[in-house]
Amino acid sequence: MPARVSDFASVILKSRKQVNHVIGDFNYAALMMPASSTILTIHDLYRLYVHNSSPFKLFLFKWLWLRFPVSKVSVITAVSQFSKNEILKYAN
Repeated sequence: MPARVSDFASVILKSRKQVNHVIGDFNYAALMMPASSTILTIHDLYRLYVHNSSPFKLFLFKWLWLRFPVSKVSVITAVSQFSKNEILKYAN
């Protein structure tokens, strides 16, 4: 296995026993972590505005990067009121 894949697998396996804080462009990792001990921080929704070259890509991105992870975790943090409003707008 490439190092990145094995690192990812070890992080997921270790996540069962601790509080997990998912940040950055890695939101989909929250899907594989226990909901009760996972915190998701979203800095902005830049990717929704940039990577929307096709309706299918936008749909996929909204669901895999935003809606599914947001619905799975127990705590969501945003870095600003603007980001919070955008999350509420697009995640529902």
